[in-house]
Amino acid sequence: MTDGGRYNKNSLMQVVEAICNRDDGTPVAVPNGCPTPPTAPGYATINKPVVVHCIAFGAIFETPNSQLPNVVPMMQDISTIGGTTFPSSSTDPVNGYKWCVGTLQQRQDKLKQAFLNILDSSVPVSLIK
Repeated sequence: MTDGGRYNKNSLMQVVEAICNRDDGTPVAVPNGCPTPPTAPGYATINKPVVVHCIAFGAIFETPNSQLPNVVPMMQDISTIGGTTFPSSSTDPVNGYKWCVGTLQQRQDKLKQAFLNILDSSVPVSLIK
């Protein structure tokens, strides 16, 4: 969403769903309102689901921003599909670190904290660009 919010939400959600599908093509469970998952094989196995963490970074996530009411629920849906939680705000006591906002130094510090928290979790992590 670095291009001013021009994206196709359904296509984005279906990519996340396809990645999170089981390797035999069994579709991932999705929140209400999300498109039906494609029947393509994904990267999850019966014993190892795909885990997706969303990190909000930069001025687009600062308040006030007219896009926040659209972006936050989408980040929450992506996180739900990926078996994680994206908080409603940066003040969330458990997952607030996923909001990397503030001054440049604050963003850098929060981004480091987010990566450390995710990498320190009990699930092996792969970073995908």
